Amino acid sequence: MVSSPDSSMIKSLREQSETLRVAERHDELLIVLDQLIALAPNDEFAHYAKADALRVLGQFIEGVAEADGAIELEPGNALAYGIKAEALKGLESYTETLAVVNKAIEQEPQFAFAYRTKANVLYLLSEFKEAVTAVDRAIELEPQNAFGHFVRAVSLVSLEQNAAALAAVERGLELDPGFTNATVLRDQLLG
Repeated sequence: MVSSPDSSMIKSLREQSETLRVAERHDELLIVLDQLIALAPNDEFAHYAKADALRVLGQFIEGVAEADGAIELEPGNALAYGIKAEALKGLESYTETLAVVNKAIEQEPQFAFAYRTKANVLYLLSEFKEAVTAVDRAIELEPQNAFGHFVRAVSLVSLEQNAAALAAVERGLELDPGFTNATVLRDQLLG
């Protein structure tokens, strides 16, 4: 008889992984996630968490592969698609990123993270009007996210809508006064 993985060990590894993720200790997080995957190879949480840690560490190819593993385990997992899209963005595979992020949105139409990723990629592709449309949806879903307001501001600057850009960047700074890039943009707009 084959024994099943120790559920208390799996629970403990999941708790450790969350603590390390929040502390942004991604190298250590990878070790814990590898242990979790060894005990529970079909745990989609472990795979998408590992994909995200790899992405944060700049290991984009590995992050894409790990996200694919999570998607294979749970094809409807919008978060895994979102993480894969972010890793692809890191590889500057923008067309593929858009296809994957659209899949995330298809899986979860209320996924603000995916709309922000889409807006950021559209901005990088110089599709500024479309970027504003996507980020406006992200802001509608998650109005307290400073990065969304920043993406809206830079897209509006590219459309030469500086007054609206200033309002967006100032809203972002209200939400996160320490957001350095937003401070720089605001100072440039005030000129």
